[in-house]
Amino acid sequence: MRTTTKRITALLLVLLLSASLLASCSERKDKEAETADTYLGENVDLGLAENEKLMDIIEVDGELRATVGVTSEEMAAKYGTDYLLENNTPYKTEYRYYDMEFVEDSAKREPTVPFYQIAQASDPSLNLVLGGEPYLYTDENGVETSYGVRYYIYKDGEKMGGVLNPNGENNYGKYTQYYARANVVWVDNAPYAWIDYDGFNMKVFAKDRFLKDLEYDPNVMHTVWGLMEIGGVPYVLNRAEQYEFGLGYNYFVEPIWEATQLMPIENKTDQIVLDGIEIEGIPTGSVFSDGTYGYYMCASELWQTDGKASHRISDLIYCGVNGKSEIRAIRILTDGRILVAADGGLVVLSISDSVVPAERNIYTLGVVNYHNGEDLTVEFSKFNSTTNDCKFVVKEYKDVSKMNLALLSGEVDMIVTNDQFMLKNYIKQGLLAPLDEVAPELFEKGVLIENIVDAARVDGTCYYLPRTFSIWGRVNECRILEEGQEPKTLREYYDFIREKTPGYLISLERTIMFTHLATNLDEWIDWENNTCHFNDGTFEAVLEFCEEGATMETINTNAIAHTSIFVLTDLLPDNYSTSVVDAKNYLAGFSDVNLEEPPTTWNEPWSWVPMPLPSSEYDGYEIRAAHFFAVVDKVESREAAGKFLKWHFLENVVETVAPDDPEADIPDYALKGILEFSINQEECDRYIGRNLSQNEEDEENGLSRERKRYNDTWNIIRNADHYRYFRNAVFDVMTEEAYRYFAGDITAKQAAEYVQNRVSLYLAEQG
Repeated sequence: MRTTTKRITALLLVLLLSASLLASCSERKDKEAETADTYLGENVDLGLAENEKLMDIIEVDGELRATVGVTSEEMAAKYGTDYLLENNTPYKTEYRYYDMEFVEDSAKREPTVPFYQIAQASDPSLNLVLGGEPYLYTDENGVETSYGVRYYIYKDGEKMGGVLNPNGENNYGKYTQYYARANVVWVDNAPYAWIDYDGFNMKVFAKDRFLKDLEYDPNVMHTVWGLMEIGGVPYVLNRAEQYEFGLGYNYFVEPIWEATQLMPIENKTDQIVLDGIEIEGIPTGSVFSDGTYGYYMCASELWQTDGKASHRISDLIYCGVNGKSEIRAIRILTDGRILVAADGGLVVLSISDSVVPAERNIYTLGVVNYHNGEDLTVEFSKFNSTTNDCKFVVKEYKDVSKMNLALLSGEVDMIVTNDQFMLKNYIKQGLLAPLDEVAPELFEKGVLIENIVDAARVDGTCYYLPRTFSIWGRVNECRILEEGQEPKTLREYYDFIREKTPGYLISLERTIMFTHLATNLDEWIDWENNTCHFNDGTFEAVLEFCEEGATMETINTNAIAHTSIFVLTDLLPDNYSTSVVDAKNYLAGFSDVNLEEPPTTWNEPWSWVPMPLPSSEYDGYEIRAAHFFAVVDKVESREAAGKFLKWHFLENVVETVAPDDPEADIPDYALKGILEFSINQEECDRYIGRNLSQNEEDEENGLSRERKRYNDTWNIIRNADHYRYFRNAVFDVMTEEAYRYFAGDITAKQAAEYVQNRVSLYLAEQG
């Protein structure tokens, strides 16, 4: 087994190439000191039943008053539910009283003033709450219909003003959902409220009106996450992110500018002013205040601000809280503790020198070059709730250099990233542990999909794996193909497109085309010797072919293209076949179809044949991994990493997937969160085999069709043999020079030479 000394020495050789990185080390430590956790979180059992949910909790006259939602089958039948199912349960709320040690006085239960209370001011003496009444309508036939709930602000038990619906009190839909979240403050004898009606429609109410949405540069995305009152001034918490249009691979992936802002609500304004105080943290919702400080969630982390600066005070991931948790209240007690109403339960935070109890073993998941949008705290908080032996905290690093420093200091135990190139460099430096040693159960025969595992092996050893994946390639309308005549090289593929389906070139923007043709770095890089050959004419050919594609100004999205990018995340559709013969047999079932000439309109029957993108290195399809899991080679954390991998890959699986129901609004697999294929072979088989349980009477038609889809899908998965590289140092260089070529600043030959020189130098530095 490699020693820690060898690993650190290898990493130092890389880090010493950049003195600036080492110079930033002290700055990083200072920053961490500023944001050190000061509160320890623990879950509290309030004795709630399965049909009960904590909505809020607040200190009143030396005791705790909890707002509890209670539902029943009768209520659901009368008031209805909507598409978010359990998240849209129509709760009726009541107050329950507890002492400061969370023991209930059950004799004091009483209903809230609103039927359904979702927010209240931090000072209970104000008697300011936000809630609603069922929105019921009886038609001329006496039939009663539920349209959800209409929200109001209540002061001293009486409604203030009309319905809190920006489209008028008789409007229903997204503004009458039961699962709305809100917070409310009282400033200058008037109410201010932020309401998130359904996870997407967030509105700010000031005194007696809704404020207009922000007016801003369309290149900048703004999200108003909540409202807080500090020192008598109401602020909205805004997250701004600016993206650069035209960079196909970069748009909505990595902002060129981002900021978290506190924006004051002016006294007479009708619109939120886009000018505020920048603070730290990336908010994800759930904003509250106590008049002195504001509090807001950043995924699983709780942050505090005084209106000028901000810092993290606790990470609730150990208590099962994650970036998708429903945080409905954050309350400060007179004894200094902080109460958090999270996911229908309660977490209590106490000031502590240690962020976790001494008996817990805490390990760090380092996240870098991660561009999926999926919140990793969800799975790790779920794992943390299953064990007391070890806990993981998720920590994101802005770039690879900061991850290098974290590895050098020993603070990272596992890594999650999209960057396969970075992982291969870490393998060369001896920093990653072989997964078959860390979690041998994963590598037993038939457990994981063998070829998906094999594609990740480096010199026969597996150091990283994805939990889920999709398959990428190309797909062609069968009538432009002949069986066995598919293009075998990229140059043949370019000529094939030019001859058979020129509509493709005018229907796809050139930068997007480049992204999908140039991510296979194995075409140009010899990883064993750390050399490259971008100057052999092949990269130049890619550029010249992509240059024939459309620009943002010339793109024709209605053009007829008989080829397309192929992305498979589910069962192969009915009109897709893995052979030209089968595809034409499918068309033969239609009348008046020419089996020799490709279609000229979208109204005709089409039949598609997928194929891998031709490659000089591979024969099969490309695997797109959502992200990779890797384990840092540290003796002290191997066991914990192995426990997580075993749980995540083998135990945390979907056990059953119901067959597709054409009458259902949402299929069962979508409700269970299945978005693509699982590397767990049995779980994957349940997903794509879900329709094979039809009745015997369907054998001749439906079942035989489903069996073909099942077999073809497995054939494509089994024929995948390499991973897609995306968002890494080399690809960024390739993209930069390609865009210069597309802009007309350099020739294709010059672009290839510049990439060759820059990447050669970079690879040499990696050692």
